[in-house]
Amino acid sequence: MIQKFDHVEMNVKDVEASKKFFIEKLGFKLDSVLPGGGVFVRSGDALIGLFGAKPLGLIHVALTADDVEKTMKEVSDKGVEFRRSKPSVNSGTGRMVTDFKDPDGNSWQLAKKVKKGTAEVE
Repeated sequence: MIQKFDHVEMNVKDVEASKKFFIEKLGFKLDSVLPGGGVFVRSGDALIGLFGAKPLGLIHVALTADDVEKTMKEVSDKGVEFRRSKPSVNSGTGRMVTDFKDPDGNSWQLAKKVKKGTAEVE
């Protein structure tokens, strides 16, 4: 079952400038620094991933699922197509994830925190 929004990831022109904006202007805290230069910033339940890649803009919106594998099967049985046949665990963020697209081609992800990520700051 889907419970809430988990995080948003976006490509930005300048990761450092975007990180500074969220931290200094909006009061976010640094959550994770990923290999390759991406970062996650957090304010309460709001978690945003910032990556220096193109095209600029939204990468995906992630939804927290109580059981990623079970939820994947349930929505797959209803016709949702996933990029991979099984979820994977992102070692940097410690989240089990799986990706799919909606009818308009927007990218979504089912996610659940399963362990402390190697990239987490605190």
